[in-house]
Order: sequence, then structure tokens, then C-alpha cells
Amino acid sequence: MESANVVGYVSTANLVAGRYYLIGQNFQSVTGGSVDLQAFIASSDMQGGEEDQGPNLKLWAGTGYDDYYFLTEDMDGNENVWSGDGFFAAEDVKVDLAKGAFLKVKNSCTITVAGQVADGESMNVPLNPNAYNLIANPFPIAFDINGNKVAWADALIGGEEDQGPNLKLWAGTGYDDYYFLAEDMDGKENVWSGDGFFAAEDVLVQPGSGFWLKYTNNPSGVNLKFSK
Repeated sequence: MESANVVGYVSTANLVAGRYYLIGQNFQSVTGGSVDLQAFIASSDMQGGEEDQGPNLKLWAGTGYDDYYFLTEDMDGNENVWSGDGFFAAEDVKVDLAKGAFLKVKNSCTITVAGQVADGESMNVPLNPNAYNLIANPFPIAFDINGNKVAWADALIGGEEDQGPNLKLWAGTGYDDYYFLAEDMDGKENVWSGDGFFAAEDVLVQPGSGFWLKYTNNPSGVNLKFSK
């Protein structure tokens, strides 16, 4: 089984059983863009199942999600591995840097994610124009959408009122919309606004979650820079 060569530090997250979490692909591998599924998440108390009864991980596959299940043991005798068919360990399955994965566990447990963005380092996440990009929070802490964790202005061009790039943030029963303004009514430049006039204050992206981002400028694609 391929092992991931990662840099950075190790962080943990506590998961409640039965709830989907968006886990950021926080690995900084030597080759850069992705990491092998088997090295993505480690846990000493996440319980594997049989066939498709173990914890469920969903990876975006372009038009929908592929499902993987955490097996206690596969038919080859590999223990605690992710499988796409319920019998054998999934091989050469990559978790893309920009997409992350949804994870649901059947027992509350603690997982370990290695290789997060370390102090003084940054991570570039590639985005596609004219489509909603699913972006996971790559930090073990919450960050403010108008804080200094993300260099929005290096990638996006602000608009007026609700004409700028669109960010959708889950609000419990639906999504709240934010638009990237060139300048708000207070004279603040390149800020996210929820009403089209003033910068949104204290709007947080929580760890274990993420957001959808769509933009139309820069048709060749851009990289969104996260800094810790």
C-alpha cells in the first residue's frame, strides 16, 4: 500500500457519531496536489465494519460522490483500511487538495489528520471558474471570512452589491450567501458582504466544515492562498 510523505504537524478532531464532517485535505505531500486515501485519516478508536457497514467517507467524483467504507479487515487480510467495494482495500485512490472529503463515523471518536498548514507556511488551493468549488477549512480552528487567513484579493475580483464572487456557507438548514465587494459603503476594499453594502463581521468557517465558492473572473483558473 502506498504511503504518503507529508510535512507539517499533526492535528486531531473529535467527531460525533452519525454526523457528516467536511475534512480538509491538509496534506502537503512532496508531489503537491493529493494524498493516498489510505494515509488520509488515522484513528486509534474509529471502529471498522464489515463490507459497507463501517464509517463512511465520500469523495467528490465530478458529478457525484464515491463512497468508501472503513473495514476492520479486508479479504486480503489488510486491517483498518478504506474500501470502495466492501471487500478489498481501495488502491491508488487520491484525495484532491481542493476538495477534501465528507466523513461520517458510527461511533464517536477522535481522528488524526497529519500535515496541516504549519505556522509561517501557506497552502494554495486550485479553483475552477464558473462552477461551485467545495473548499474545506484546512485549519483545526475557525477562521473569519474577512480575516487574514485567506488571501481572497490575490485571486478574486470584487464586484458591486451582489455581483461579486459568491460564497455559500452552511447555516444549519440552508446556505447563507456572501458576495465579494470591490468596496463596501464604509470604504473597505475586497471584503465579503452578506447584504451587498457592508462587510460581514464575525462570520466564521468552523473546523470540520467548509464552503462553496463560485467566481467568473480569471477564466484560466486561480489559486486560493491559505496562510497560518
